[in-house]
Amino acid sequence: MALLIKPLYGGTQLEFYSIAETGWTNCKNRIAPFAAKKPKYTLLFVQGKLAALASAKLLPDEEQRNQLSETDRVQLKPLGDTCLQNQLDLRGYIRDAYPEAEWKSRYEAAGSTKYEKAAKENWEFVEGMNEEMETFIAANVAALTAPGGMPLTFKQKVEDDADDFTDEYLELKTSRQTGTATAAKISANNACYKDLMEMFKDGVEMVYHNNAEAQKEFTYSVIKDIVSPPGAASLSVTVQLPDDSLAGEGAVSIKKEGSPVIRLLLSAANPLLFASIDVARYDVTIEVPGFPALTISKEVNKGVNARLKVKVG
Repeated sequence: MALLIKPLYGGTQLEFYSIAETGWTNCKNRIAPFAAKKPKYTLLFVQGKLAALASAKLLPDEEQRNQLSETDRVQLKPLGDTCLQNQLDLRGYIRDAYPEAEWKSRYEAAGSTKYEKAAKENWEFVEGMNEEMETFIAANVAALTAPGGMPLTFKQKVEDDADDFTDEYLELKTSRQTGTATAAKISANNACYKDLMEMFKDGVEMVYHNNAEAQKEFTYSVIKDIVSPPGAASLSVTVQLPDDSLAGEGAVSIKKEGSPVIRLLLSAANPLLFASIDVARYDVTIEVPGFPALTISKEVNKGVNARLKVKVG
């Protein structure tokens, strides 16, 4: 599998675009001293960098790509459920084929130790469970198919269901990690980031090396605090049950890289409002009793009243 392409910039995409637009505008406004150091700095040059940034913005954004991945997940879940049912059926055939004293060890050899995590949509454990089921059945087919036991067709069913799951899972991983749209978007953003940082370096070290105030106009962290000051964002999270009613129990946690978890309890308050948070990408974890925990990545930007609606089950 191809390597995952990661953003070079911190924070959200919208935040990066705002910082880059501000930085290049500052360069345009001070084009003469830049050109005096490097003749490549012309108004046409700056306009080209702004045009490249605009093109990157037009590529499908993160949430659009996540919708494709979520579609794959929805398609993958019933295939996983079928594999889980195969595991339960296989246990039934084991009970018919072997004495009770051997059931636990036989279950484990047939993949039962992976069932719990597989049932929580840990797809790698579904893959592992399927492999162990296939291996166990192949090694014990005579005992399992004794009269009144496992139908001969079950062996092929387990293999076919495992193949169907693997095919869809590979597609899901491809769309999340190495999809053409994802790679194009992040690569374009990274190219714009490298250009921006090269210009910032010239501005700080060459053009304004003796002017601390002017250097601020070409310092990423300084512009970041201007375009998205700490505490300038919010996120509203709505949690629904399978029947579309609002969940009244559980909790929602959000976490950005390098910061503590913020956790709110679900009760009469649903949706939950995470107010005065920083602009960032957050891992949002939904915990509702009776349902597997679910974690979703969400970008939260300044002044957009970010909302997230999640249905469990």
